[in-house]
Amino acid sequence: MRLPARTLECTLRRFHSGTFSRAGASATQLETSSSNFLSYVLTVSVSYPANVESRAKHGLHPSYELYQDGLEDATPISEAELDSLLKDLFRPSPPKEPQSKLDDISRRKYSISPTHHDVLESLKERLNLRLDGPVIQEETGGKQQPTLADKLLARLAPVNEPALSNVAEKHHATQHHDFLKVYARLEAAIQKAEQSLASSSTAPIVTVPLGVATLHEWTSLFNQALIARDRGTAESVLQLMKRSGVTVPVEQYDSLMAAYVSARDADGAAEYLERQRQAGILPTKTQQHLHVQAFLEAHRIQEARSIVFRYEEENRPPAQETYLLLVKTLLSSRSAMAGQHRATAWDTFAHMRYVAHPNPSAEMYSTMISACADASVPQPHRALDLFTEMTVDHKIPPTRDAYNAVIRACARSRDKAFAYEAFRLAKELVETHNSIEADTVEEQSIKDSLRPNIDTFSALLEVTMRTGDLARARWILAEMIQAGERLNDTILGHVFHTYATYNPSMKKSLVKELGKTQEASVEPEHEPIEASSQPTEVTTSSENNSNLMPQTRAGILREVKALFWRIISGHGSEGSAPGFNPDLAFSGVQITTNLLNSLLAVHYRHSTTSAAIRIYNEVFPQFNVARNSQSYADALAALVISKSGKESAKVKIKARELAEPIWESWVEWRASLRSNPSDYTSGDAAISPRRIEKMYSDMIRIRIGAGDCPGAVDLVKDFVKHYPPDALSRVEIAQASSDPSRKSSSRISLEAKQRLLVRLTTDLEITDVAIPPFLTFSDISPIHQMLLRSQESNRKKHLSYLTWVSNAYAGHLKQRKLLATLGKNVRA
Repeated sequence: MRLPARTLECTLRRFHSGTFSRAGASATQLETSSSNFLSYVLTVSVSYPANVESRAKHGLHPSYELYQDGLEDATPISEAELDSLLKDLFRPSPPKEPQSKLDDISRRKYSISPTHHDVLESLKERLNLRLDGPVIQEETGGKQQPTLADKLLARLAPVNEPALSNVAEKHHATQHHDFLKVYARLEAAIQKAEQSLASSSTAPIVTVPLGVATLHEWTSLFNQALIARDRGTAESVLQLMKRSGVTVPVEQYDSLMAAYVSARDADGAAEYLERQRQAGILPTKTQQHLHVQAFLEAHRIQEARSIVFRYEEENRPPAQETYLLLVKTLLSSRSAMAGQHRATAWDTFAHMRYVAHPNPSAEMYSTMISACADASVPQPHRALDLFTEMTVDHKIPPTRDAYNAVIRACARSRDKAFAYEAFRLAKELVETHNSIEADTVEEQSIKDSLRPNIDTFSALLEVTMRTGDLARARWILAEMIQAGERLNDTILGHVFHTYATYNPSMKKSLVKELGKTQEASVEPEHEPIEASSQPTEVTTSSENNSNLMPQTRAGILREVKALFWRIISGHGSEGSAPGFNPDLAFSGVQITTNLLNSLLAVHYRHSTTSAAIRIYNEVFPQFNVARNSQSYADALAALVISKSGKESAKVKIKARELAEPIWESWVEWRASLRSNPSDYTSGDAAISPRRIEKMYSDMIRIRIGAGDCPGAVDLVKDFVKHYPPDALSRVEIAQASSDPSRKSSSRISLEAKQRLLVRLTTDLEITDVAIPPFLTFSDISPIHQMLLRSQESNRKKHLSYLTWVSNAYAGHLKQRKLLATLGKNVRA
């Protein structure tokens, strides 16, 4: 059919003059979707008859008069104005913003701007709606049936109910109350239009939008429902949009799924997608991602994996970002099944490459390389293999995160060969950054993305911390300060630990130069660190040069004290010198528990024991910082007298006197963590089972060294009371280490049936991180040896008890291993 020229001319005139706002959108709003508007105008013009008789013949609803009203008295439009308007309509849209990652949509925040209220008011005014008017009801068989509008209005709670005591909450509830009324009237108007169209003798030539609301108005209604956390009404809005003839943008479906994810309503998200499937709408990649994320947010990991398997069976595997999210969630697990989840993460990585995405992305490679570094036993070989596969085999440009991950994996290895490899990779990163010529903004962005950051320096300092390479640690710290990097407590903690592991070498020439002082052979008592004390200058001729390494333990302590004073002065604390400006490089360093623990590690290694314990007792209250389990463990370990040591009995008794207050303080701190001390898996796991064992073992050795055998036996009894042997073989704990989905059938099959097709780990390789504390014979052997030499009357009783304790823990531990690996519950 040929388009009537006057109809198009008058319609465009109304659009150009802005009078089309009665249809729900201004000229500015419709220009943002010019192509949709033009097709909309053409559709209305083609299908709309020219006179009233033709309209009645075709059975068109009277609400279409809205678009015809005012056309007769419209002024003619010139050809120049028409050409200008058409150029504006067909002007190319600005370039789109780069598409965000799939998991970013769940973090989307919705806010109603002031114009949205005007949109709703315009909608009510155009349709001549009154909130107090009756709701149209459907008549069936002479009886009025409740419509969707009635059901929505029935859900409305009184605005002044007692629960809404806050004024802002009342205002929000009132707005949502009015919104539901507006939506109910819209549903009633659309229902009336559908009844009119159904009762007409002849169907319309072309299906056209009913025109009760524009896309912008529907979007405002949809966003208002999401803000009110009314996901059911938001879904109803989308259904009503389809009934009114408006094409629902796919972003609206994604936003509704994101709302389910934000609310951690995994079941609601699954039910919504199931309704979409029944309607013939399959989920997109984004909706698949949100579907999996909803279950991961609800901590239902096994069900999330089943969803991924289901999509694979449908030959519609999720995007690689979905697998990445699943792998990251498994690797970050801190539950009793952390070891199981870590193994499953590696298997999922291999399964993804076989089933869906053979070529992992740079972010996926970085994540798996980080997993090599964060493992209980670092895997530098595997990390280097993945890095080589990424950069050499697949020609993927390495990112800074990939470099940092592989450097950290090499740094955490105890092999010095990997330590040198870490510095080689860091040098490669710097050379790659310097080789990029930033002639354009894009090249400058790439160059900045490869600039070594604080994580790079932290990984390198882990190398120096483990190797005691103080020269490199000082150089890295100087480079960071010169580059303007803001230091933090982690960086300074690594530096302090490097000082603790550094072994000073005293030369004969230096001893002669010191003369009578003989600084190398003297370990003075060091006073507690004061916030107001400025470090004294080092006057020794051999150590006043900052380029020289400290040659004595006293020199190390002076250097550490000077560094810690810079941290204090960086905060501009009270007592600093008048007119002193805080050191900006150290201003971001917070005095935390871990920082003080690393500082004390230097004193435990290079100072006297009594001086180190005195600083331990004073430094935490001085800076108002709480101790953690590492604080107590380090202090107690420093008081353990080595077996080969020739210390006198007086020294051992003094060590016991210093250890008892620390032990009592730790017992009180442990009791304050949770009501059940044996429930180490609850809360944030502030104390690990292995550290509990170490604390008891060290305290046993300290009491045995002081000759207190009964006190050591009491420690064993206290341990058995809090952590009984049968806790090792409890079914609910041991079975947590076994995942039924990993149990592979003996039958070989390449069909994906809710299982992993490729596995990189076996059940024997899984680390059981949920093993409760237990004692071995080596922990209680000092008591056993003293009892053998003792002449006490009850020594046989104590020996029998220690034998039972050792065998009980060993037997239940064996039973746990069998239950976890073979699923057999046998008697020890």
